[in-house]
Amino acid sequence: MIALKYLDLLGSFALLPVSYFLIGLIADGIGGITTITIFASIGIAIVASVLCVPAIRRFQ
Repeated sequence: MIALKYLDLLGSFALLPVSYFLIGLIADGIGGITTITIFASIGIAIVASVLCVPAIRRFQ
């Protein structure tokens, strides 16, 4: 079980440079402010959709 945790961490940290590169390409193509606006909107939409689950709203 612990090995899976470390494998997940390795994958997460290994993919960080790839994501930085892709976001940099997007920001270079459409602009930094537009990129921030798009990804912030996506993040807010994800949080709002998770909050629509009743079990999560009632979590103690």
